Order: sequence, then C-alpha cells, then structure tokens
Amino acid sequence: MKENERLKVAATLAVKDKKEATSQALAEIKKHDLHQARFTCLEGEYFDLTKKLERLQLVHNQMTKKVGELENKVKSTEKALPQQTYRDINPSIVANYEDFIQDYPEEWFAHLDLSAL
Repeated sequence: MKENERLKVAATLAVKDKKEATSQALAEIKKHDLHQARFTCLEGEYFDLTKKLERLQLVHNQMTKKVGELENKVKSTEKALPQQTYRDINPSIVANYEDFIQDYPEEWFAHLDLSAL
C-alpha cells in the first residue's frame, strides 16, 4: 500500500508540476508572441532599410559612373589642348611684366609663382 500511496502522491505532484509547467509555458508563449510582434516590426524596418540601402547604392554607383565619365572627358580635353605657356600666347605682355618686375626688389615678388610665364 505504501508503494501505491507513493505512486498516487507522485502522480498528483506530477500533475501539479505539469499544470504549473503548462501555465508557465503559456505565459512564455504570450511573451514570445510579444517578442515575435516586436521581431516582426523590426524585421519590417530592416527590410525597409535594406531597400533604402539598395537604392542608395544604386545612386552611388550611377554617380560614380558619371564622375568617371567626367574625369575621362577632362583627361581627353587636357590631351587635346596644346601645351602652351602664357609666354607663347602673348609674349609682349610677358615682356612688359618682366620689365616691370626688374624695376622693383626681387623679394617683393618672391611669393608669386612665375613658372607659368
């Protein structure tokens, strides 16, 4: 009998534990539903941000392509221009400027870049 009583007590405790476990599980499921709801919202925001990032990357790629095209145009234009100095284009003005510079002390004009002449 003692064995049967122990089994009955053990069964009763198991049922109580099962009920407690079930109620805890339900509470956790409710919590998980809230977490799931939050997760779903975050997932939606992530999807939205991902789409925005893709659009920004597309615009960035287009702008990079346009910058490259413009750089190529500048390089081709620079190659097409003759490599002339101002002295080659208008020698009389350069001569007058050099005469003007000679009339004054050299340190007055030391800060000027005269290499283009």
